[in-house]
Amino acid sequence: MVTKMKLKSVKVRNSELVSSKVCNLPGCDTLVTPWAGPGSDLCEVHQQNHKDNGGMGNPKRPYTFNRNTINEITGREADEELKEHWNKCKNQPWYVSWEDLSEEMKNQIRRYYLQVDHKDGNHDNNDPDNLIIMDPISHIFKTVINKDHLNYKYRT
Repeated sequence: MVTKMKLKSVKVRNSELVSSKVCNLPGCDTLVTPWAGPGSDLCEVHQQNHKDNGGMGNPKRPYTFNRNTINEITGREADEELKEHWNKCKNQPWYVSWEDLSEEMKNQIRRYYLQVDHKDGNHDNNDPDNLIIMDPISHIFKTVINKDHLNYKYRT
């Protein structure tokens, strides 16, 4: 969690406790976090995983909070694959070693690299059994071959 976060006011925390306010993500019934700032309408675990706090989750796409760091197509840790690509960039003027990147920067790179695919092509079906973590190239192949880029409602 970002170290600059402050606790919500006592009045706000008491109000949330009395009303038993729970995490805003579908399927999570944990009480909301006591911390103010990005993700303050989420439970503490989901707030820590909020992209604005350096995590992997994007509240506009709740299924991204289920994202792990395994490429389910290759079965490899994303960091292994990313380091291979990263090391190919050693001659670039912007290059720094992977180990020298902050965890927030690594998570931002992971968010771009690890894509969540809806197996059935239906973006309204966010059931965890319908989601798979993929690298961008595999995602493109699957999307084009299955015509997922077309509106699933109108497929023939």
